[in-house]
Amino acid sequence: GINAEYGGPSLEPTIGVMPPKVHFSTVVGTVIFVGVGVMVLTAYYFLLKKDKRPISPKKLRPLRITEMHQLTHNTYRLRISLPSPDDSLNLELGRHVQINAIIKGSMISRPYTPVSLPNQKGYFDIVVKIYNEGKMTNYLSKLKVGDTVLISGPLGSFQYAPNKFKNIGMLAGGSGITPMLQMIRTILDDVNDHTNMVLLYSNSTEDDIICKDYLDDLSKHKERFEAHYTLTKPEEHWTGRSGRINAEMLREVFGSILNEAVYFAVCGPPGFNNTAIELLTKNLNVPKQNIWRF
Repeated sequence: GINAEYGGPSLEPTIGVMPPKVHFSTVVGTVIFVGVGVMVLTAYYFLLKKDKRPISPKKLRPLRITEMHQLTHNTYRLRISLPSPDDSLNLELGRHVQINAIIKGSMISRPYTPVSLPNQKGYFDIVVKIYNEGKMTNYLSKLKVGDTVLISGPLGSFQYAPNKFKNIGMLAGGSGITPMLQMIRTILDDVNDHTNMVLLYSNSTEDDIICKDYLDDLSKHKERFEAHYTLTKPEEHWTGRSGRINAEMLREVFGSILNEAVYFAVCGPPGFNNTAIELLTKNLNVPKQNIWRF
């Protein structure tokens, strides 16, 4: 019948008409089908939401190289564009991305810490040092503007809280300066972060020092940052420190902050890292929990 008041089907059963028989199995099957459909749509919805992130730690995203600039004789800065000009990595300080490539039939992955600010929109910058035997760095050195690279991330477990430590000592070797650059830029850019930073940066020659002009400029004009260098193969005109890092050198560079709340960040080749951590713990009595190895 028709419910005259609402103009729709009546809720009362029609007299003399028997409702059709519905088998229990049909009802169950319908419920299951609808339930599975809802689950699939829900999963698809959340996958789409996740896919909106510019990069993912579980997926390889092809992103385009838009700029390449040579910094030293064997070091380049690559600018990699994000899918949208409004996208940002929003990396937490100390986190990194991973570049992935199939090289000679094998998937190779290497971590790179962006040197651009964590909230930079539209792109991020990485610094690549070319090593003669480096599979990934030699692959990247052959790419051109317009080529794409497979990116995943963000990755890493380093956690930083502004003003947690009064001072941060940084020990970097070679391309290990990149996470330090990110940290230096981010901390100095935060007017509410009053952390002081002291950097000791080791390289073979002066030409190997990445972003030296930038670091020197910061050291001259920022009260909360100072940069020191040492070269293992210095040229005759070099007047700075020379030799591999040692206990005396570390006391000289970091002596003013050792007796205060201090945290050390270390990044470089494996041998450099091992030496730095041993010197800090055994010679300078820095607690292991106050040392982070990138």
